Amino acid sequence: MTNSNLKLIPIPEFYGGGVNKKDLPYIGVALGTGLLSGYEDFTFKPNGNTTRAEVATILIRFIDTMKKAPSDFLGLQELCEVAETGTNILTITNFKELGGYKDVLGKPHTYANNTGVATIEHAIYVDTTSTNPRGIFKEMFFNEKSEDSILLNKSIFAIYYEYTLKPSKDVSIQSISNGSDLHFASNLLINKSKIEQFKLSSPISTSKNEFLKGESYRYWAHNKVRTQPGRQFGSRTDDGSLFYYEVPK
Repeated sequence: MTNSNLKLIPIPEFYGGGVNKKDLPYIGVALGTGLLSGYEDFTFKPNGNTTRAEVATILIRFIDTMKKAPSDFLGLQELCEVAETGTNILTITNFKELGGYKDVLGKPHTYANNTGVATIEHAIYVDTTSTNPRGIFKEMFFNEKSEDSILLNKSIFAIYYEYTLKPSKDVSIQSISNGSDLHFASNLLINKSKIEQFKLSSPISTSKNEFLKGESYRYWAHNKVRTQPGRQFGSRTDDGSLFYYEVPK
């Protein structure tokens, strides 16, 4: 995570500020191993005070953590995969990679309906296939007490894409998704509580023309993929670069 420009640490301070960037890899290790879990609002508060009771808890967790290998920690593996490839798909799912997200990150994809040019910057997966969502990024994107809960226990993985977009005209998120590849354009919005809590850049409305011609945007949107055995999904950029995955039969 230290030398990566793809790292994504699931704390509000990552986008909101309040943490030294050089400390992020260490925070990632602490979160990924469960040594530290943050506060109830998921903030890390690196400059906050620590009680004796909290220090005692950390020391007990540290002793337990040091008995294990890095591969024992799913969250740590997710964070490392994201830092290396921009996605956690291979850690959190059993999908087979035929061509990875890493091959398309930052490469332009021109929409078929001529509304603009987009790139994928991150593809973050949350396991919503059961009644209990799973993954280190679930608290950053998924709100079980909202309409997000409709995804649970339906053989679906939730995907949270970070895009860049340069529109060719004033458009809404709904407009760019109409007639465009679903993995490069989604009209599903991130839960508003998560946008506010983690300072995520995301459209407010699906129908309002929030994207203006000639401007450049970077934002998050929500998508999903079903886990039917044998299902294949993917897409390509303008230069023919491809990401492609298959659900094992």
